[in-house]
Amino acid sequence: MKGKLITAICIILLFLPTYIAIAFYINAQNSPVSDRVVTQMIMTDIDGEVFTFIRNSEETEPEMITFFIDMNDRAMPVDSIPDPLKGTDSYAVTYHSFNMETTYRYYFSTDI
Repeated sequence: MKGKLITAICIILLFLPTYIAIAFYINAQNSPVSDRVVTQMIMTDIDGEVFTFIRNSEETEPEMITFFIDMNDRAMPVDSIPDPLKGTDSYAVTYHSFNMETTYRYYFSTDI
């Protein structure tokens, strides 16, 4: 009886890291983009020019990733684009974190 209990505990402990990894993966898929997990940011400006920012890269400025994530954290969600911004061009920013790509659109205006 004691041997079966020890075997059952060992099997549970063997699969415990797998269950933790699955829970972490599901949580990561459902959470918003955060600064600590973004590895790359690709920004397309209103002229169509593409800029790539890679974390821990000497060639790009990784603080741009932090700047945009901070801007996201301070933003307020809206149901629709305000009327003065309809039809205006926007910046498209794609964040790469884990195995996901999340795209945000940024509208800048001096009228609002």
